[in-house]
Amino acid sequence: MLMQDISYLQSADPNKMLRELAEEQKFKIEYLDPTLISSSSGSSQEYHSIVALSFDTMILFMGKGTSKSQSKKCASECALQCLNAMLQS
Repeated sequence: MLMQDISYLQSADPNKMLRELAEEQKFKIEYLDPTLISSSSGSSQEYHSIVALSFDTMILFMGKGTSKSQSKKCASECALQCLNAMLQS
């Protein structure tokens, strides 16, 4: 499943894609509990998620969104983009 083009992420499930890639490439994924962050004015709130990828060392990716699932999706998208760049080189 080496990714050549990740532009399709908008319509795909990045959490599922990341799990499949981890299984194929033999690395571990761990999501840390999303944290609710309020803006300084208090008018908006968003969740921040961190996904950790463990190869020989751990790499963390953070995502944010208006819900826990959106922040987790954003973190997965960030991880997939980085993995794509790593696998291309």
